Amino acid sequence: VIFSALVFLLAFWPTSTPRRLYRPAQTKIYHHGRPFDCCSRRSRARRRRRSPSTPLHEVSERIVDEDDFAVTRKDKPSPPPSSSAAVRVYDGVFSPPACLELIRLADDHSRRTRTADSEGSSVFYRRSPSASDDEDDDEGLTVPLTPLERAIDSVLTALGDESPWVEYWSRTDYLNIDVHADIDEELLEDGDERTGEKILRCPATGHVLYLNVEEGTRAPTCVFPDRLVGWDCDGCNGDDFDGERRSGRAVIMVTVPAVRGRLLRFDGRAMHAVPRPADRWLLPEHEEMELRLSEDTEFGEDGDGDENEWTDEDENDLLWEDDEDESGDPVRAVLLFNTWADDPPRRVDRDPATRAPLSDDEMLEVNAAETNPSHDNSTHSDDHVACQDASDWVEVSMHPFDPFNCDKKFDERVPLRVNLMGSRMRRVHSTKNAKLSGPGISLKNAFFDPSQPSIFVLGDTKASQACYY
Repeated sequence: VIFSALVFLLAFWPTSTPRRLYRPAQTKIYHHGRPFDCCSRRSRARRRRRSPSTPLHEVSERIVDEDDFAVTRKDKPSPPPSSSAAVRVYDGVFSPPACLELIRLADDHSRRTRTADSEGSSVFYRRSPSASDDEDDDEGLTVPLTPLERAIDSVLTALGDESPWVEYWSRTDYLNIDVHADIDEELLEDGDERTGEKILRCPATGHVLYLNVEEGTRAPTCVFPDRLVGWDCDGCNGDDFDGERRSGRAVIMVTVPAVRGRLLRFDGRAMHAVPRPADRWLLPEHEEMELRLSEDTEFGEDGDGDENEWTDEDENDLLWEDDEDESGDPVRAVLLFNTWADDPPRRVDRDPATRAPLSDDEMLEVNAAETNPSHDNSTHSDDHVACQDASDWVEVSMHPFDPFNCDKKFDERVPLRVNLMGSRMRRVHSTKNAKLSGPGISLKNAFFDPSQPSIFVLGDTKASQACYY
């Protein structure tokens, strides 16, 4: 009897595997101005694993308390991510004539603010309804808004967003933008003034307003709502930087086609991209290399150990052609704006047309001199462009792809190479791309769909079973 008991204990005694952890030095994740160490013991303990073969709708819902980033679970299953508030899409936010006027206003703003080293972003302050005039005036924050800023403010007001600071910029050409999260660029480059730590600080929410799209152009925005701040570090649920620990896990991807008058709103920490061509991530590696060469991207080592890979695309992403016919890029006019819950990003100034004090007085003089008086986007303009009434907006639902009701023989799994932007510290991934897999035909149809947003749950290449909606 004793011998049998010992055999039973040895056979079923649980074993443990040592956990490997890679923690980059001097890197912190900030959200809403609060630090979050995604490699802390507490955050690792809160982490919940699931098999890549587990359907997403069977995973318990995770509720995030943003005050302390505590993660709890509900007993009931959560709905598919298409019903979550992580990514929202609205049509009919601006009328076609209003979109044309916004293109003109955005172009004037870019001519005043864009330089060789800057994408031309500006910030403006929104006074809280509960704050008195004296409180804002004492801090020197209240200045008249430009017509473009008033249009953005009308959207945020309709959404019920009371964020005090807004960062905004625009693009007119269809450019390839690799996967990234919007951050306070200067804070990552310079580090914290007191500690010197490199900090990834993200906005509260991100927005893409599509103003015009050339006929026949398919230029979707792809959002990864479960990849927050960096690819291997989820600033919300405490995942680690170690890519091997995340291999085989599902990755949610939302594709949103560009439609005039459409508004895309998502978590400001979520990674997102604009692939050009639309199915770029499905192309073979040699075609990707040819595209990089055609974009005049330099090759070599970028200083963070990534040998034989392309360098950062940040400079390429900032290309701006005044003459669209000469550039040859399809028209894809968008107005982008982020909300910041505490302080605006460092070294991003207000529009010179507001005559508000800037961080660089010399830049103010240069931009003011270059302003076209015939198209002056001044605060005294009588033009007022506002969004449609919120009751007239149409919220667009996501098209779900169900892996259990599709023909897997017909829609074969294919590799998906997702290109990541920036240095290793910014992208929080060891290489410049992440290799996934998903239903090839469904993915291509979604990338080239003219209007319908879609949502997928992609698997890692090491995963044994497809998992996508």
